[in-house]
Amino acid sequence: MTSAAPSSSDDDHEDVIVGSGLSVVMGVIRELLGRDFPDDAVETEIDGLEVVSLDLAHLLPLGATSDADALEELCDAVADAADAAWGEARRFEADAAHLSEEGPLDLRQLPTRVIHSLGAERAIWWPVEDRAVMLVNNSHADPDRHVAAVVVTLQQHLVGLPPDYLLWHGRAVAGEPTPWSDQGLRFLSGGEEPEVIDQSYLTDADRADPDIMANVEAMAATAELITWVAEDDDSRAIGYWHGPDDAEFEESPIVGLDTEGQFELLAGRTLSEALCGHFASFADDEDAEFARLADLCRAQGVAVAARLDDLATPPTPIRPADHRSERYERLRRGR
Repeated sequence: MTSAAPSSSDDDHEDVIVGSGLSVVMGVIRELLGRDFPDDAVETEIDGLEVVSLDLAHLLPLGATSDADALEELCDAVADAADAAWGEARRFEADAAHLSEEGPLDLRQLPTRVIHSLGAERAIWWPVEDRAVMLVNNSHADPDRHVAAVVVTLQQHLVGLPPDYLLWHGRAVAGEPTPWSDQGLRFLSGGEEPEVIDQSYLTDADRADPDIMANVEAMAATAELITWVAEDDDSRAIGYWHGPDDAEFEESPIVGLDTEGQFELLAGRTLSEALCGHFASFADDEDAEFARLADLCRAQGVAVAARLDDLATPPTPIRPADHRSERYERLRRGR
């Protein structure tokens, strides 16, 4: 392997720092963003750099050395390049609370464990579609050994998904019922996209029609601002609307997208409330059905509004339907 250049050290460990240029490092990161995660750990080499791929992350070591300044210089260069490519970095605190075994699984366990294993307490990261690029540098925490690495993982491991979603998704994965199983609700697997946003139906004639393609692109641009989590038996997709401001999950309304391409915000401040209200709307007695579904949620320790009329929707600067319409008009004018 030619990924690192040795430097002198009185330590028992060999000092290594990536010797390839910044463009090579960034090229490898981009390559990892497009790679699937393997079922079993795999060590590979990309453009001379050693990479370890795990079931939920790719790891690119940048160095382990006693030369803190050299490693810091490399990390600063990678951070500057990442800022230029993906916007200003975000911070992630590897809080021990993420490792708690009480309650639903916290997906932030993965980055927290990686950061701790490298002797650090925090990292910076950049969102890239549904993935994240995380830069970990133990920042002089150990006076004799300074370690840094780039980790590519799913973005959801860094932002933390709401507890009620994690509970219902976990039950679905385990083959256990959720309150909406009888209504045909299916929770999506990690990285799975709902059927309704698939574009394989487009014909050559469709692709040659500027109005159709403007609508397709506007739909896709709006869908990119949503974290999809489920779909019902009418192929309606359901997810969290983050919007152009990239709202956190707790501040994101729940949105549905039907097969006619219509976005609709669902009433409810949580996924559980929105699903109870959504499926109750199909019943002859909506209030009674909402009460029944809400009781099933509460039996699993999930709080839900007392009545259907109590449901409220978190505010959002722009509704997804309006975002799609505005994007469509801009695209039409620009053609």
